[in-house]
Amino acid sequence: MSFIESIGKKVGNAAHAAVKKSGEIVEAQKISVSIKSEEDKINNFYVQVGKLIYNEYYLGKEIDESVKDICNQLKETEIKIKDLKTKLAEVKKIKRCAICGKEIEKSKNFCTLCGSKQDISLMPKDDDYSFNSDKIECKNCSYINDIKDELCIKCGDGLK
Repeated sequence: MSFIESIGKKVGNAAHAAVKKSGEIVEAQKISVSIKSEEDKINNFYVQVGKLIYNEYYLGKEIDESVKDICNQLKETEIKIKDLKTKLAEVKKIKRCAICGKEIEKSKNFCTLCGSKQDISLMPKDDDYSFNSDKIECKNCSYINDIKDELCIKCGDGLK
């Protein structure tokens, strides 16, 4: 075998090994992505379970003592967020439309999204939990969902 043929064979073997190794790397990466996807699903299930338990707590239903403290902490955190959002609205000189919830300047008399007249008597009260805490009640099953949810986490009905 000549020197050139020997080098050609070595290069060919190296290329074949590189292709094989890159295939293994690609396959390992695909599996890693699949694992991460499944782990994300588990985390989403945990969130859904937590929302279901918190909804029971929010509706005043009996829940396990082991999670009551966490629910109380969650409620306190929601109240803090509500207060911070109120302060932020004051600093930014904004209000929310009583009809659609869009942020608008305090000086505006009409909503820039839905066009509704901004009557002070229609503005949500501070204790209007569903407005101020970014929650929405399902019309079908009365479950309290996040305002960002498109579908009810309990029954699957559309929320908007």
